[in-house]
Amino acid sequence: MTDERNEDPKSTSLNDGKPEGESADTPGQEASQQNQKPPKELKLAANMYTVAYCAFMKKNKEKFRLKANDQIDIYYRALFMFMIQMTFIFTILFFEKFDITYKNSTPINLCLFFTVLILHWQCLPEARSGIYMMKYALCYPDEFTHPVTVFFLGLVQMSAVWLCEVCNLLKSMDQKKPENVIVRFVGFGLILSVPKLLIGSMENFEIQKSVGKLSLQRSRKQMAQEATTKALLPFSWLLNLIYCIYKWFFISLYYYFFPFVVIFAPILKLTYFARLIN
Repeated sequence: MTDERNEDPKSTSLNDGKPEGESADTPGQEASQQNQKPPKELKLAANMYTVAYCAFMKKNKEKFRLKANDQIDIYYRALFMFMIQMTFIFTILFFEKFDITYKNSTPINLCLFFTVLILHWQCLPEARSGIYMMKYALCYPDEFTHPVTVFFLGLVQMSAVWLCEVCNLLKSMDQKKPENVIVRFVGFGLILSVPKLLIGSMENFEIQKSVGKLSLQRSRKQMAQEATTKALLPFSWLLNLIYCIYKWFFISLYYYFFPFVVIFAPILKLTYFARLIN
């Protein structure tokens, strides 16, 4: 009797386990899938800077039917808010004198520390949004009609927030009464909220609805080496350097330790700077 099982054994191949019609992944594709990071969500705080940022996205331009003139209009409104903030800040910095000597008064020191701390908490979402705006522009320049412009918006927001907080710190340390410290804190809180004031008047645009979360999956270091990035972002090395400096300052010093400057600044003036002057 002959053996009826004369079928050839199935040979193993790379397509085993794949649905019919699908080819197996190459080793390079498998490695890229393993190295691919899960998407990271970047949440933007709603203000005039982030609204202008989202207006320059190509998908939002098509979704909300924005023309180039509409994008420029929203961008100029953001710059106008920045000019208002800088007018207040530079007027205080260059036309006021500051005395950061230690005040031997418990009520003043308590009010000073907590007002600086509360304003710092108010500044954190705005400063973090600026970091996110710069990073997303470096990772996804192809998603914007003007990638350099949106990077500049993130830089502007970060600078305005930090300068506002520094002015509040210097001016509050100059006060000699607790109520004056609180008044300065309220005033600088209003200066910080200036970019939020104009959003309600934008009745002709619905772009403010697009401000929310950004999904980040690309690597900034990898995108910096891409030819498309260099073509879309002139001087991309300089933009990456600015981002790294701002991010380092935000993570290392600003986020945790900035409110404690009210404690260490008078001590440095009494010890280290006094020795330098003498």
